[in-house]
Amino acid sequence: MTPTVWRTGAAALGVAFLVWAAAGRRGRIARGILGTALLGAAVYPGWAERLASLPPMARVRLVMAVASVLVMIVNIEAIRAARLRERYALLWIGTSLFILGGAVFTGWLDGLSAALGMQYVSIIVAVIFVFLVLVAFQFSVEISRLNEDRTRLAQRIALLQARWEEKKAVPRPNPSSGGTPFIESSPAETKHPTE
Repeated sequence: MTPTVWRTGAAALGVAFLVWAAAGRRGRIARGILGTALLGAAVYPGWAERLASLPPMARVRLVMAVASVLVMIVNIEAIRAARLRERYALLWIGTSLFILGGAVFTGWLDGLSAALGMQYVSIIVAVIFVFLVLVAFQFSVEISRLNEDRTRLAQRIALLQARWEEKKAVPRPNPSSGGTPFIESSPAETKHPTE
């Protein structure tokens, strides 16, 4: 295939993704980003050569910056759509800001790597490791809280069911038959006149 065919196909796909992002409800940002990237690749065909001409650390920093901005955008969209609560998003956004800061303002991260005797990429891997440990800790705390809530709910349901069974078993006088006792039926067993 010729480069013109590739560019035309990328442009058509980019426009299709942008239209889909404008029309859809969920995943608009992801489709919009993908559509913009495809359109950018079609409009600027020499982007791969320009990216390859950058020094290796500049490419790493560029990838870090783009990835952290994408994570922040996805988090903000998830919060806006009420799919993610703010307290869970704070850790993601904080780590994204740290990585973005390391990609844009390289001086302090270079000083940190010199002080710790680690390479730049090793520090980023260490940050990602710490982030994953914090996420695992946050999930453990949340799972523990949910287990406690589930236990409390099960106990409450058992108490309510016991009370219901007690009320159901108490004989009451039937007003239509002159005071003979009867046992109440549960709401599921009663028939309505409309049925």
